[in-house]
Amino acid sequence: MKTRPSPRQRKSEDFQGANFFVVLVAGKYQPLSPNPQGWLWSQQLELYLGVDEDKLRFFTAEGELAPTPEEVAEQETQRAERLAVKLQELGIDPDSI
Repeated sequence: MKTRPSPRQRKSEDFQGANFFVVLVAGKYQPLSPNPQGWLWSQQLELYLGVDEDKLRFFTAEGELAPTPEEVAEQETQRAERLAVKLQELGIDPDSI
């Protein structure tokens, strides 16, 4: 009778092609299944983790792409530029306030 190797003895080749994920819950590992889009839900973050345009990204519970910190910074820069233009149109120097 052939015995199975313990998890510590298994080689990485034993898991090639495996498509499973686990999450630690209350000290025990539980299987984690992807949704139909292939995303994984994180209860701690309350976000999905998935791939968009070959990049690992977060998605909201509603399926919307969560912006990266860089994207948020760019959005805020654009917003500040629009506000500065509007203030100038009103005759207000944005650097004076």
